[in-house]
Amino acid sequence: MAFDYKVEFKEYYSAKQTAQLLFIPSFRYLCIEGSGKLAKGSPAFAAMHQVALMLRSSRRLGHDVPSWFDYVLPPVESLYSAQKPFSWKVISRLPDFFTDEDVSWAKEEAERKSGAGCSGIKAMMISEGMCAQIMHTGPASTKPEAFIRIEEYAASFGYRVDESRLRHEIPLSDPERTSRNRFRTVLRLPVC
Repeated sequence: MAFDYKVEFKEYYSAKQTAQLLFIPSFRYLCIEGSGKLAKGSPAFAAMHQVALMLRSSRRLGHDVPSWFDYVLPPVESLYSAQKPFSWKVISRLPDFFTDEDVSWAKEEAERKSGAGCSGIKAMMISEGMCAQIMHTGPASTKPEAFIRIEEYAASFGYRVDESRLRHEIPLSDPERTSRNRFRTVLRLPVC
């Protein structure tokens, strides 16, 4: 059976309908960074998905990766600032057995096969630290209400939102198969 990060690290890839506090340790991700408005259909998401697919298919494509094991493709996530100038990172969890050389190989393969602009993608350790999160179900237009609930919950324990760090969204639903009203996203705010 394929290793699934959403199952094996459930505490980091799921949330409750009510807000909760948790500490997120350092993890290694594929990452592409940018600035300005980040739309879900942006080239950054497509490039990230293509590189992640190449890494997932590396063994089948004849690229030898020691210690490789079968795994479910992790979700493509986003980290972003809530204040101008807007900055963002599109990320996807990277299995520990992949090296920087493997990531370079996957970028070249993705560009060759799909034409996706992958040059800005790199492997990166990301430490989120103390956060508050909630499971948001519904359209994007209702996310501000959920963020208010997270902030109020964190404040009840003496925490405030750390605006110097990035907000985090983890989409858990497939937009092509799920109606907007049933779309599930983990919303996470850094707190201090």
